[in-house]
Amino acid sequence: MKKALIRISLLSFFLVFAQVDLKAQQKKILFIGNSYIFVNDLPDILKKLALSGGDSVLVKSVAPGGFSLKDHVKHSETTQSIVSEKWDFVVLQEQSQKPALAQQVVDKDVYPYAKQLDSLIHLNSPCTKTVFYMTWGRKFGDSAHCASWPPVCTYSGMDSLLKVRYLHMAVENNAMVSPVSVVWRTLIDQDPEIELYQKDNSHPTYAGSFAAACSFYATFFQKDPSLLKFSGKLDPAIALTIKKAASSISYERYRSWDLNGKKLHSDFTYTYLGNNEVQFHNLSRHATKYEWTLEDQKIRNIHPFYEFRDTGIKTIRLISFNACESKEAEKNIYVGVAKINHGFTIESKMFYPNPANRKIYFDNNPGYDTLTIFDTYGKKYIRILQFTEPVLDVSLLPENSYMIICHREKEIFMQRLQIRR
Repeated sequence: MKKALIRISLLSFFLVFAQVDLKAQQKKILFIGNSYIFVNDLPDILKKLALSGGDSVLVKSVAPGGFSLKDHVKHSETTQSIVSEKWDFVVLQEQSQKPALAQQVVDKDVYPYAKQLDSLIHLNSPCTKTVFYMTWGRKFGDSAHCASWPPVCTYSGMDSLLKVRYLHMAVENNAMVSPVSVVWRTLIDQDPEIELYQKDNSHPTYAGSFAAACSFYATFFQKDPSLLKFSGKLDPAIALTIKKAASSISYERYRSWDLNGKKLHSDFTYTYLGNNEVQFHNLSRHATKYEWTLEDQKIRNIHPFYEFRDTGIKTIRLISFNACESKEAEKNIYVGVAKINHGFTIESKMFYPNPANRKIYFDNNPGYDTLTIFDTYGKKYIRILQFTEPVLDVSLLPENSYMIICHREKEIFMQRLQIRR
């Protein structure tokens, strides 16, 4: 197609972007656990990682050797530390073996105390986020419990149980996990020459704690640890390998580890009513206040009705708030075509067949300045400038419903397209 520019992308100006704050941040973090925290001074490694990225942490830890969450519930230093500050995050780490034991043991000795500590954390500050420290299986399994509970006889069996139980605690408490054990397993599988275990086959070497710190950095700051300069006591090449593993697991898959079922979400759709009038439909969840930006107006209704001054593409912004944070949704909509429902209408039959499979054919195409294909969520899949061809290949479009919008001078033509395989 001469002069045609085709872009197939999941990103578009209709897409609601989840912006990550790249500015310097300061976080207040409390670690509650045991020797997996104080060995190699994990909080200090985290602090130095953050500083190398221009961020900072106020960090405190309560980590007596061998302590369980049950011990911490009864420990005055732990409870006093929780209420001593409005923490951004409180990390909970169970004794290294307990979450991998038989289900009846975990139900009795682990889950109730995770719940008690989480309740105390949020009683002190409802905006504090609880983060569970997903620890790793022992190098050769748990020999102390192997005879009575065979699933922990191997590293893989113990590690898998730990992962499942920590995920359960996060879901049960609307919390997060820092997937340190998944970062470890990635390194063990892909870079086994990096020794993560001390000689006791349980506690971390400096490299193991460095991997944990990189995972926590991604969890707390939502930033890529592979971009940080700090290598600590490690060879820079080894440190970079660890950072990249944490990046692929903890940073790139960040949303997989945030298991807060009451997480704030901001989104909307709309119905065009004609005469430049639009009814907006708020789809946000777990929000208590809203602020819309419509042209130069700030509107705080949940589902505003608005009459625009003129036609054309309008940028709509919605900020949803709860007591702790805000989330933004931004979309572009087209105002000016009669009877648009959720931004779509059928003006004329421009092409056939419909439904289509591989190609669509345009009848007497007079030429369009632009041709754009969106799905029903407003995501742009194809954009072509100066489209004059009689045929368009749509074989790369997933099976779905779409809208084709063509512009020519001051005219706009739309037709719904159904892709079926």
